[in-house]
Amino acid sequence: MLYTLQIWVGVVLLILNVPVGWIGSVYFIGKARDSVKKKFFLFLGASTYIFSWFMLYVGIVLCGKKFASKLIKENKTLIILVTSIILIISIIFEIYRAKKANIKKQV
Repeated sequence: MLYTLQIWVGVVLLILNVPVGWIGSVYFIGKARDSVKKKFFLFLGASTYIFSWFMLYVGIVLCGKKFASKLIKENKTLIILVTSIILIISIIFEIYRAKKANIKKQV
C-alpha cells in the first residue's frame, strides 16, 4: 500500500513524540540542576514536553484516528527502541561534554 506524504509525516510525529517529550524534558531539567538559569531550563523542559503532546495530536490528525491507534499498538517496540537509542546518544554526548569541560578547567 502506498502512503501519502501526509501519512508519513503523521507516522514520524507519532513515533518521535515520546522520545522528544521525555528525553527533552529530562535533558533540560538536568541542565537546570547544573545552571544558574534554573527557571529558563525548567521552562524549556516543560515546553518540550508540551510540544511532544502537540506532535502527538498533529500526528493523529494527519494519519487519522484509526490508523494512528493501530500504528501505536503495533509499533510499541519501535517507539521504545527509538527512545532508547536517542537516550543512549544523549548520555554519550553529555559524558563527552562533561569530560571536555573538565579538561578545559584543568588547563
